[in-house]
This record gives sequence, C-alpha cells and structure tokens, in this order.
Amino acid sequence: MKAKNLFRLLPCVMLLIGGLSFGACSDDDNDGGNGNADIDTEEQAVVAENEFARIASVLAQPSELGSNWASQTLKPAVGRPVEGNTSVRMVAVVDEKEALDFYNGLTGQHLPAGTTGNTWTYPSIGSLSYEKRGEADCYAVIHVDIRQIPTLKQINLVPSSVLGDNAAGEAYYNFGDVIYDTRDDSYWVCGRPAAPQFGKDKSWWFSLYIPDANVKKDVKATAKVDGKKQKVVVGNLPYKLNGTIDKVTTFGEMLTLIARPDLYYVYVHVDGAVKYHGHTHGLGNIVDKTPKYMVNYFKDVKYYWEQYKLLPEIFPFMKDAGMGETGMSNERMFEILASPFTIFYAGYNVNSSGNIVLPACNFNGYTSSLEGDSGLEYLHTTPYDFVLSPGEETFDITTCIDRGSTEGHNIDDPSLNPVAFVIRVKDGQQLSTNWLFTPSPTKALPGVDKGVLVEKWRANESIHIIL
Repeated sequence: MKAKNLFRLLPCVMLLIGGLSFGACSDDDNDGGNGNADIDTEEQAVVAENEFARIASVLAQPSELGSNWASQTLKPAVGRPVEGNTSVRMVAVVDEKEALDFYNGLTGQHLPAGTTGNTWTYPSIGSLSYEKRGEADCYAVIHVDIRQIPTLKQINLVPSSVLGDNAAGEAYYNFGDVIYDTRDDSYWVCGRPAAPQFGKDKSWWFSLYIPDANVKKDVKATAKVDGKKQKVVVGNLPYKLNGTIDKVTTFGEMLTLIARPDLYYVYVHVDGAVKYHGHTHGLGNIVDKTPKYMVNYFKDVKYYWEQYKLLPEIFPFMKDAGMGETGMSNERMFEILASPFTIFYAGYNVNSSGNIVLPACNFNGYTSSLEGDSGLEYLHTTPYDFVLSPGEETFDITTCIDRGSTEGHNIDDPSLNPVAFVIRVKDGQQLSTNWLFTPSPTKALPGVDKGVLVEKWRANESIHIIL
C-alpha cells in the first residue's frame, strides 16, 4: 500500500466579527476562496481562543484561560532566558528541521523544509515571525509580538551547547511512564521526557481522557444550501486540546514503537538516512541510546503496560468498544497501534473558504505491498488538516473519544483513518500542582509527594537493560 503524503497547508483564517475581517495569516498563504460559509460570532470567539491556547501552552506559564483571555497578561516560560536580556529566550534544538518544527507547532502550520522566513498573525493575539539563520550557534530566530505575553520578544533556536552547562543526572521520567491525576480521574502518558543533557527541561504528557469541557457541542455555521444561506450544524468539535504537531508526532510514533518494538530498527533508517549518529532524530531528538537498547526498552514498556493492566486506563474506549463485557483485548489494542490511525490534537479553526479545519496527524506503523511482495515495513507520519464543509458534511468528535473510531460519518476524505484518537497535551509544569516554576527534570513532578498525582508506572524504577 502506497503511503500517503497529503499535506494540506492551513490557509489564512478569515473571521468576521461585527463587520471586521480578521484571521490567522501567513505571509506564504495563497488565499484562493471567496468562502461559502461563515461561523457564528460565538464560534469565532472559540476559534480565537483555540489559537491562543495553543500558543500559550508552549510559551507561557500555565494559567486558567477564561472568557477574558484576550486581556490577560502571562509570563513567559519557554526555554531559558539570555543572560542580561530576559525578553530573549533560548530553546535547544538539534538542527534546522527541529527549529522549523517548533515554529510550525506554535503556529499550526505545515511549512516545508527549506522555509527561510514566515510571518503568522492573528488579530487580538499578535504575530510570530520565523527567520532562518543557519549559523553554528543559532539555527533560527522567532520574533514574538504576542499581546498577552508582552515581555517575550524573541526566541533563539540554538544547539544545546549554546545553553552552557546543561543539567546533569538522569531524567526522572521516561518514554511510556504513566501518571494518574486524581483531580479529574485522568491518566497521562509521558511521550516526550525531559532531556537535560540536550537542554530539554520539560517533560510532555498526553491523555486520551477528554472531558466535556474540551468538546464544543453543536457548532453552527451559516452556509449555502441549495443556493440559499442558512444556519447549519457542523457537529461536535474539539476545543483547547493544546497539542502541537512536533510533540504529537513524538507521542504517536512512540505508541507504534511500543506496540511493535522491532520497528525501531526501521525507524532509525526512515527516509533512507540512518538516524542514529550519537543520538537519534525523531522521538523528540533526545535519544542517545543504541537501536538495540531502544528495541529492548520498548519491549519492556509493552510488557509492564500489560502487567500493570494500564492499557484500558490509557485507552479508556477499550473498556466499552462494542466487545461485550470483556472489552477490547490488549492484543487487539497493540494491533491497532501498529496499523494506520489518526490523532486529533488541537481545537478547531476555520480556513479562508469558510470550512472547518481540525488539525490531525496520521500514523502508519506497517504497510504491506500491493504488488504481492513479501511486505514492507514503514513508520510513516503525515500531519494534515481534516477539513469539513458546512452544509455538506458533519462530524462528531465524541465517536473518536468514546470508541476510538471515525466510522458512521459520511466523510469523503481518504486520509481520515477508521481508527482515530483525541488527546489532550500538557507539559510537566501544567500537569503538576506548582504552576510557578518549571519542575526539575531529575525529580518527581510537584503533586506526586501529596498524592494528587499518582505514578502508576515509571520505567526508571522498573527497567534495567543490560546490553
């Protein structure tokens, strides 16, 4: 089966509020549509909040974003400040690709490799501008003008060596660790650990427990139906999930590697280039172990997830997946994770044609040849925008939440997999009980000591791989 490479670049988001036209725009966009639909004023405000929530989740200290989010003032919490100039922060990246991936994650775009400059703007929020530097001590710069984070002016995307003495010691959390949050009965998986040796101070966590607050019910739009404009229901759509494509890519690929650990040998050769040269690209660019070590590591994660009965907690739809009282088996769940699946990771937005856009990413761990060959194994990841046309299509995100499935929708989109998950994303600081300081990468998250967060399984306590 030929792997799909379907990239739908997010066009300029045009919103109409009180006669004022505004949207999230890139200077590389090609706005080619007159628009056949307009979302209601209430929905337009939700789209703007979705955009800001994504940016704030990466750049700012955690904060409850309410209806007054546009007038809030947040403190920056990204990377490390430049000595003597706290308005400039440094973020460690391994190369120019990761630098662009970081910017794409912030802005929700899919700019291609080789992009040298781009400006993203949104009224009521501000602008972010990407400038490729290509220098030994700075891969790229992001100029920041976000109204709600006024003290942050620039982000330098630099090699970790530029940060100076990086923290010593082993990161406390690792790939596949599981935490239970007693505050909302949710389970969280570590999909991108901190890596102090590479200047990565934050861990990133992912949960398939999606509360009602993260779903907007009966989103409406005014669309042309049979040549006449009328109000139509688009569906139930995701809201403020706060994922970014760079972090979600790591999480989805990790799930496939846990399901089929031997695929790691393929993973480090994806795109025809050996990724292991001291450390591996992919998985957040933080792996400094050999492929053999990582294969054994993921085998152990898979084993302990089963031993600790964690799969039905991580994937709650397994408990009621139309499989009777027994639910879905672990074996079947691992088969799903090694097959094509889609992850929805961010709140919905609107493109210039008036269509609803749900940011998504496709993962494909195994592909068989259609020509009858022995079978080819890939680990193929494709970010794309799932687009809904109001008046022509409807979508209910709760089927993905409750059943992990898109079946039952009359959607003409060959890239949307029958299996789809919805995730929330938090960094360790956001998950912890202390929102004022970035947690130490070598210690438990604040909240574990008081039992608010419960470590259900932690690799560094259980796994001792000797090679």
